[in-house]
Amino acid sequence: MLLDNKIMNLTNTNPRVVITGMGIYSCIGTTLDEVKNSLYQGKSGIVFDPDRENYGFRSALTGQVPRPDLKSLLHRRQLVSIGEETEYAYMATLEAHQMEQINPDFFNSQEEGLIFGNDSDSKAVLESTNMMRVDIDNTLI
Repeated sequence: MLLDNKIMNLTNTNPRVVITGMGIYSCIGTTLDEVKNSLYQGKSGIVFDPDRENYGFRSALTGQVPRPDLKSLLHRRQLVSIGEETEYAYMATLEAHQMEQINPDFFNSQEEGLIFGNDSDSKAVLESTNMMRVDIDNTLI
């Protein structure tokens, strides 16, 4: 969700926040319209994950979110330096910026704030722990 608190401050001395755009990337849809339709249809993005069962989680149920293909949007160097959660946040941010229809140059002269929400992600913790065990090197975490 993209917030810009300077638009209203130009004419008003009381600090105000204006939500100019929203985006979502989730297990029930990768756009606001998809999520809205999934909610109306009662669609669930919850799946059984055998890896979670093998790791000993109390429940092998999890939200399955499709990985976005960012190769055409980011440089190779950017792609190798971001985590999976950042990929989802990036896609949600793109949707928010498309919705707001504000010239990108506007943000060079204004304050902009972003609010992101994310559910817990145990995958990154498990992968980091496995890397440490295999390489016997905790600097990789």
